[in-house]
Amino acid sequence: MSTPTPKISLAQLKAMRHALETLTPKPKAAYTSREVITAMAQEIRRARAELGYSLEDLAEMLQPHGLAIRPSTLQGYLRALEKEADAAKAKAAAQPPRRARVRRSAPAAAPVVQGRSATIVLEDLPELSDEDHGTRPRAAEPAHG
Repeated sequence: MSTPTPKISLAQLKAMRHALETLTPKPKAAYTSREVITAMAQEIRRARAELGYSLEDLAEMLQPHGLAIRPSTLQGYLRALEKEADAAKAKAAAQPPRRARVRRSAPAAAPVVQGRSATIVLEDLPELSDEDHGTRPRAAEPAHG
């Protein structure tokens, strides 16, 4: 025989929802060896390249701080990180660049010429005779007035 579960009121349900909706990210308290090496990769590379430390030296230095890692494992993690970075660069280079979106603006207003719209109306065109066929009509001369 089991005990019945108590009923939850609407107010309690709303309070629980609100509590879950307002959660902030919980900080991570513990990291794996790989995560630690990933986080410190830049410093490790600098210590090796610029300061002359070996993988053995670095593994020894990290041990008192709680990271028991062999030099070969450290080297493997660093190589894996380099391969991931190279793969990401290759993928980015293989993708065609994204074309920028062109914003289309509203059509420009028709230009105004001497107080008149530049829209061409059939009545504005000179009549063509059979003799003018195939030749370009002359532009109307401006009226003097």
